Amino acid sequence: MNIDPAQLLDLLSLLFILSIVFAAVIMGGKNLRKSAAFIRETCIPMGIIGTLIGTVLMLQDLSDPTAIGPAFSVGLLTMLYGFILFSLLPSSQNPAMNADNDKNALPTHNWLPDIIGLGVLFVAIFSAMASNGKPQVFFDVVAFTCVVLFTIVPTLLYSDPEHNLLEGKLIAARNYATTTTVIAIIVGIAGGLANIEDPSAYGPYIAIALLGSIYCGIIIITSTLLYRSVTDSQIPDFLSYTISYVMAGIVAFLFFGMTVTLAFS
Repeated sequence: MNIDPAQLLDLLSLLFILSIVFAAVIMGGKNLRKSAAFIRETCIPMGIIGTLIGTVLMLQDLSDPTAIGPAFSVGLLTMLYGFILFSLLPSSQNPAMNADNDKNALPTHNWLPDIIGLGVLFVAIFSAMASNGKPQVFFDVVAFTCVVLFTIVPTLLYSDPEHNLLEGKLIAARNYATTTTVIAIIVGIAGGLANIEDPSAYGPYIAIALLGSIYCGIIIITSTLLYRSVTDSQIPDFLSYTISYVMAGIVAFLFFGMTVTLAFS
């Protein structure tokens, strides 16, 4: 069996996974070790998000069965690139969620690179979602409700005395989003199996599993990058409270705006 290396190259998939590199370099600034840590901690989740987006897009057009295989293979390439990127970078002692820094010796945090870096990521993700001209297919009420109930609400209620408010919320967001991903997948599989005699019921349950995982993946990447970034800087406690609730408001507004846009577009 001959394997054509050209079949493992896809420009759009490569650009999608490289967006995490661009974001990491922007957020890491001149600290190359920090940028490398950013990339290593998020390249695999980013690759999985790309594969899930590709799967959703593929499922929207099943009129040509012969195109399913090639389309799915391209979707898998983002995950392949993510794992390759992970293997090429040096390991670190889990700096993303276990940093132990002397806060008094750290500089004041500059939020501009974080905003620009995350903006690059969101543009890449939402551009991929809109690539088929139907971004509304990436909105599902049940999947969105699962994320709100099992990730956003618990994160807002979470309290961690060992960290300042912002760091505690970011840790909680990542942990709850990981758990919610498992919940969405289990609900999707269980619902599909429970309605195995009704093929028309597969779609909604597949949507819960795929879209719930995409939503949670975005939260995981965002919380990981921000946590790694803020733990390298000094943030006064009163700013932690202010920033935490402002960020919560922004996230809620963005989710609401995206919901309305996708639902009525």
